[in-house]
Amino acid sequence: MGMVAVKTERARASGPMGSNLLTAGDVANAAIPELSVQIHNLDEIGRVYGSGAALAASDHVREFLKYRLRDRESLGLAEYVLRQLSESPVAYDGQRFHLFVSLAPTGETKNCAYKVMPTVHGNPAFPDDAWCRRYRADMALAVNLFEAMAEDRLSLAWQPVCGASNDAMLYHECLLRAEPSGLPGVEHLADTTGPTIEALERLGLIRALDRYVVAKTIDELRIEPFMALGVNVSALSLADDYWWADILAVLKQSPRIARRLFIEVTETAQLASVADAANLLARFRALGCRIALDDFGVGHAAVRSILTLAPDVVKVDKFFVRNARTSPHGQRTLAHMIGLAESLGAIVIVEGIETESDSQLALNAGAQWLQGYHYGRPMVSRPWRLTGDRLRDDADFGSALDEAGSCGESATQAGHIRASALCGTMAGE
Repeated sequence: MGMVAVKTERARASGPMGSNLLTAGDVANAAIPELSVQIHNLDEIGRVYGSGAALAASDHVREFLKYRLRDRESLGLAEYVLRQLSESPVAYDGQRFHLFVSLAPTGETKNCAYKVMPTVHGNPAFPDDAWCRRYRADMALAVNLFEAMAEDRLSLAWQPVCGASNDAMLYHECLLRAEPSGLPGVEHLADTTGPTIEALERLGLIRALDRYVVAKTIDELRIEPFMALGVNVSALSLADDYWWADILAVLKQSPRIARRLFIEVTETAQLASVADAANLLARFRALGCRIALDDFGVGHAAVRSILTLAPDVVKVDKFFVRNARTSPHGQRTLAHMIGLAESLGAIVIVEGIETESDSQLALNAGAQWLQGYHYGRPMVSRPWRLTGDRLRDDADFGSALDEAGSCGESATQAGHIRASALCGTMAGE
């Protein structure tokens, strides 16, 4: 791994036309005494693209800090550095790749991103041709996605979470879709981002995408004052560091938006630190956001970890609905998973509802909230404008959850009470 120190002292350098530059030893953020940029994938870059590429990566960081930080005096400087260094590719010898970077006070490591565990790529200390091919393939997906991000070709598609026994609407989940070049405005875009998201997790680049999508969802909530929206965040992005500074500041200034935002933690990768994840989620929750745990039953989190994260919502993975279609044992398993989730005191959503038969299976198993193609496919147009679904008032929405969560009933009863309270609120009763 490569380290580039970044200090806060202002050094005046004479640039073109007498302009003042921030040199590689400068960061104009008085709240942070000294910073270090750490390149976590420098070794991998060197092994896959050659030592010249690793040198180009280090020079890219130094040149960025020297020439591109002029007039950056805002408190968001640290986040700006992370975003620019992660989202902008390094070009070397006809190849492009992205850097896995983190930022922390020099001498400290608590704010540095955790090194992604080498699941698919294996140990870079002993690379072979197959390892290099896999790394190149993942990086090619990352380059294409960040290019789509820069060209504004990433769209948000929305899918509703609906009541199992009524017409209530809990919220709409945001799902990422990539538009092919030259084909804007396609209504039902193919879900081409799944393999790319997994590649970003393996490469350590997922936090840049997660931050981008959360910011876009907040923008959507700002222009849709009567909607509640959910957004996916990878377990690998849950570290309380500079990546989330600007997002948390925006939510603090906009409590009416925060109360309508669901942070959905996906478990396609293992939490790097349960304690750090819990700390970050507690900050989101303190601002009014609701925490949802996705992929329950098939993800990496153990029940002990779930108790620590204390989600407001648990989403039972679609695997259990598919399994329930084929046998009574699968139906009992679905009911067990719903009961287990409810015992944690959470609102329970069952995913993968594709038919009326699926809906009935989930309802018989005790489900109160459902999501799947039967209730609506993800749409890039705002489906609530077509159906008229809306919150009566975002304050009522937040208070319904708060009141349900403070009841003295058992955890299972609390889960039912939360769902009932939200059902009445969302239906405008």
